[in-house]
Amino acid sequence: MSRVVACVLVVFVAACAPSPAPPPATTSASASASTSASKPKPTPTAPAFTPAASPEKVSAACPFLSGEEITKTIAGADTYSGKEQPGPKGRGLSAFRCAYSTGSYPDNTVITLDISVTPRRLPAAVITKTLEGECDTPATPLPGVGEAAWFCPPGQAKVLVTTARTSHGETRVAQLRFIMTTHTEVYSALAKLVADRL
Repeated sequence: MSRVVACVLVVFVAACAPSPAPPPATTSASASASTSASKPKPTPTAPAFTPAASPEKVSAACPFLSGEEITKTIAGADTYSGKEQPGPKGRGLSAFRCAYSTGSYPDNTVITLDISVTPRRLPAAVITKTLEGECDTPATPLPGVGEAAWFCPPGQAKVLVTTARTSHGETRVAQLRFIMTTHTEVYSALAKLVADRL
């Protein structure tokens, strides 16, 4: 046979051969079982934030309060995130700062947390009383928060919340500054979170 005829026969035989059987139909239960078996199960992830639990040495402010905790406590529409910044200078203290912004205004700091550490044990109440001078209006105590805590009520550009605690042989002071006002319960809850970790 010539080559042309052989090629035509091969094509003809292939065209006349029965088509392969379709794959067996699956029930929805077996289909979902095979689908779920083929998809890897998501592994649980560890929380993104582990709060500082009264560390031996303070080296940053952001570990004391997460943006997620602020978001949950304020319970507003915005989400908060924190970024470590250079701490305030002066007063002979070690100082650290975390600046928090929102998803709506990522380039604007709306809350700051300053952690100051004095290397000797001073009564927290004495330190916070001294810092009350930063208020434009009389300070409002926040009972049950740290060894001493208060906030400056609205009436100035920023609301200032201060708490202090003696820990690891030194006095640690935390100050939260808000550019917005909110409920006293929010100031108290955030101050308590930080104070318990100082």
